[in-house]
Amino acid sequence: MKRVLLVSLGLIAMASYAGCLPEEGNPTGTGAKGGSNPQGMAGTTGQAGSDATGGTTGDGGTGGSVTPTAGTGGSSATAGTGGSSATAGTGGSSATAGTGGSSATAGTGGNAGRGGTTGVGGSTAGTTGSAGRGGTTGVGGSTAGTTGSAGRGGTTGTGGSTAGTTGTGGSGLPTIPELFPVTSATVGSFDGRLVVMPCGDANPSGTDCGGGGGYYSTAGSTTATRINCAQNRFELNQIFNVGGEAGKTYTVTIHVYGIAEPKNYGSGLTKDAGTGRPGNQDTGANPTSWAVGPAGHTFTTTDYNTYEIHSCRTRTCAAGDETNVYYLNADTGEGHWTYVMNYARQIKVTGGGSLRVRNYDNNCREIKNCGPANTAATQCATFANNRRITLPSTVMPLPSTAVAANGGLLQPNLVSERDASGSGQWVLIDVEKIDSVQ
Repeated sequence: MKRVLLVSLGLIAMASYAGCLPEEGNPTGTGAKGGSNPQGMAGTTGQAGSDATGGTTGDGGTGGSVTPTAGTGGSSATAGTGGSSATAGTGGSSATAGTGGSSATAGTGGNAGRGGTTGVGGSTAGTTGSAGRGGTTGVGGSTAGTTGSAGRGGTTGTGGSTAGTTGTGGSGLPTIPELFPVTSATVGSFDGRLVVMPCGDANPSGTDCGGGGGYYSTAGSTTATRINCAQNRFELNQIFNVGGEAGKTYTVTIHVYGIAEPKNYGSGLTKDAGTGRPGNQDTGANPTSWAVGPAGHTFTTTDYNTYEIHSCRTRTCAAGDETNVYYLNADTGEGHWTYVMNYARQIKVTGGGSLRVRNYDNNCREIKNCGPANTAATQCATFANNRRITLPSTVMPLPSTAVAANGGLLQPNLVSERDASGSGQWVLIDVEKIDSVQ
């Protein structure tokens, strides 16, 4: 039984940002000092900026007699040196917008040169530089610095993908334990169903033996339930629940392992062997002894053992509820030989329905594990030892090598009372996978 895995990926892209740093202004300062007395005393004449390359040096203001209207460096409050007008003078468009002024509105740095350091502020407006070479960003005054050139914006980060990779969708199929749950503590699950039918006597001179009843369990169990012959017959009927979605048809691959005698189930079947006979190789019959019949298929009762699986749409699995029937040991003839069953085939089951597994022996005798027809009884032990089936590790859980009463599979003799010359029959059903649903 196998299990299946889903992976999602998310892409995250990082955004980077690049900024610009301003160059330093002239540390010596080029603007003239403004008036020194905020109470109306005339300030000394402002000195023109020393690095001015554009515009003529403005005449120094004398300072306001009461309220300084224009700082030193502009002859009037209207136009600073190097500015074309009061509105756009370089370094200060007016007394209210000079470089370093307390409320510069639209002053800008010099056009290309390094900006002069901020002049020492007058009482109202800082001294205007005389068109010094503009730095990238003017040094701010006490209220508003000269507007620097706009920094270059960072590049837009690569956007992350909106949605992650879509995960692999589920198959919509139930797991094997969900489709074949444990029906009850007594019956167990269809997956891993093991029936062991040891010889009840040795009969060293024959190729058949008296029936020792049947032990059934789910593989991996440490105990098994025994059913004895009654009225010289043996019959084992077990009904296993099928889970899944009610009414849905599931196609399932099962693997059949075991040793079984032949049974002619009549006509109306689809058989692996066609109109011929199954093979009798020690590693597994080829063609196999598998056959499929329609719902309600019947056959003639004989003294040869049956191994049957009936698929039903209801839990009671009455005759009228069948959808398919499968035979594990089908042949066109019957006689004293046994097959090695080791093959995988598909069956169909109904969600919410059931499977009925039936083994029937009409005379409570079975053919020993002695190989092909006409094998001498003295050769039974040799054939039995050569027909031990090695179960792969994919059979989960594996039956133990204990005796039948302990739920194990002790090949080839099955019980400690018998040796290889008195080996009986057994069948293990392993569900390998659930293929599809309709």
